[in-house]
Amino acid sequence: SLDKTSDENEEIIYLLNQYKEAIDKKLIVSTSDVTGKIKYVNDNFCRISGYSEEELLGQDHNIVRHPSNPDKVFKEMWGTILNKEVWQGTIPNMAKDGSTYYVNATIVPFTNIYGEIVEFMALREDVTKTIEYQNEIQTEKHRVSEILNNQESVIVLFGKESGVIEANKKFFELFGFTSLSDFKSKYDCVCELFEEKEGFLTKGEGEDLWSKPVEENPNKLHLAMIDKRVYSVKVTQIEVDDKDTFLATFTDITEIEEARKKSQEAEKEKANFLANMSHEIRTPMNAILGFSELLAKTELNHRQKKFIELIKNSSVTLIQIINDILDFSKLESGQTDIKMVEINPFMEFEETFMLLAQKAKEKDISYMIKIDSRLNECIEIDSFHIKQVMMNLIGNAIKFTPSHGTVDIRIEKKSVENQNIIGFSVQDTGIGIPKGRQEKIFDPFSQADSSTTREFGGTGLGLSISNSLVSIMGTKLQLESQEGVGSKFSFDVKYEECLCKHSLKSHLEEFNVYLCDFKNKYLSSITKQLKEYDIEFKTIKVYDADIDLPNSIVIHTEEHSVDIFKHAKKLLVTDSEDAQSQYSINRFEEFPSLIYNELM
Repeated sequence: SLDKTSDENEEIIYLLNQYKEAIDKKLIVSTSDVTGKIKYVNDNFCRISGYSEEELLGQDHNIVRHPSNPDKVFKEMWGTILNKEVWQGTIPNMAKDGSTYYVNATIVPFTNIYGEIVEFMALREDVTKTIEYQNEIQTEKHRVSEILNNQESVIVLFGKESGVIEANKKFFELFGFTSLSDFKSKYDCVCELFEEKEGFLTKGEGEDLWSKPVEENPNKLHLAMIDKRVYSVKVTQIEVDDKDTFLATFTDITEIEEARKKSQEAEKEKANFLANMSHEIRTPMNAILGFSELLAKTELNHRQKKFIELIKNSSVTLIQIINDILDFSKLESGQTDIKMVEINPFMEFEETFMLLAQKAKEKDISYMIKIDSRLNECIEIDSFHIKQVMMNLIGNAIKFTPSHGTVDIRIEKKSVENQNIIGFSVQDTGIGIPKGRQEKIFDPFSQADSSTTREFGGTGLGLSISNSLVSIMGTKLQLESQEGVGSKFSFDVKYEECLCKHSLKSHLEEFNVYLCDFKNKYLSSITKQLKEYDIEFKTIKVYDADIDLPNSIVIHTEEHSVDIFKHAKKLLVTDSEDAQSQYSINRFEEFPSLIYNELM
């Protein structure tokens, strides 16, 4: 029986040693007598405090007491443990080297069989990293709070379900709430403060509804009316405590908005004034121009004709200046909008650009237009403003290009990342622009130099207007120029393809198309165009008798052979010095879309 008891005791001692070992590995352990003198410390206590076992034994626990600990903490602790109750608390301690560490302490009083306290055991867990992290968070929160509270804007943190979580000092000052709980006792959503007004954010029925359009369109100006004041609103999603939270910023722009409205009204008045003035000036100017043209048709001597021509040219110039100023005013006041329409690019652009062909001819300038036959015969694009820009660029090119020079106009299909892009360019062999003036050339009322204005005239608004128009279309006017060599202006715009209701192929289906077999530089180009437009044609000889002329369209190059095909439905002569057609290839060099315009 004694042996059995001895074995049981050994088993208990063995288990107790394991418990002690497990506790020593995890916790900081110490025991002290009833006066608080340390009787035992484990290795963890020595490691974290920096004291050796010899330095700790027999000492009070005050050896590691931190100066920041108030006396009342220890008074409360002694009161608890002397009452034979367990005390718990998180306190800072100071190590031997003066550094601070934090412990979550549990102090247990041990008693004898008579209920008398014989010693105390302190079990401490090192929570330094946790406390430091919490302190960092608290410091950061304080810093953020200080930043937010010193903002001039109202800042609100909210959740889609929980509503307003936090707000800065400006929120309470401006909207008259004493605290967050005061606001939440009256409202569920910050949107309930909004005043309903057209063009402003609506109250909706919760945080999600009012904030969604602001989130989805961050670059748009969103306005809210609160207490008769106008606020611009921004909403940003952030993550707080692993929860989706939203930060809304309300910036008071009442004065700015009022100034903007006044500016808009002033711009509108200015535009109306300019429009009225231009109308008032145009009416007599058109009369002067009209009567000048009538007077020019009467019998006049050479000197009188020169005077009439001078009056006519001056009138045209003045009307153009008025038009430029009016266009510039519209752009400045934001009254110009994109106008997307469906067009046939071959007919729309070529017919427009050919209006300036006569001016090129008068200066003996080679005038070339090339429209990419890969383009669809129906596209959706802002043709009105594109033509306005191109006519300005072409007019400048002709004006600044000397006799025997070249003006080359190109419209090309481009493919960029599966987008339909069309490129426009005007290249000339004119006077060019000095490198030092190229950056300023798009500024209003700017030209290459003062001598340019004296020699060529103009307002200096054309390029500025053109650059503004292409900017509205989401692109940029590019310039390549070398003084004395020439200039190239170009820009790219997006377009959409549309269903062509009346293509060149369908137009020619009821006719026989013949290409007379001639040998000159245009044959391969014309053949290529016919194939690209998917036109069925037959090559014939000059004296080919097997032709149904009344129902035929004949493309020929020799004017002296016109009589042979005079009974054809249409005869296209492509190489004639005196050809009546304004689209004569010979007259204006290679003209790829000649086929389209002549046959449509």
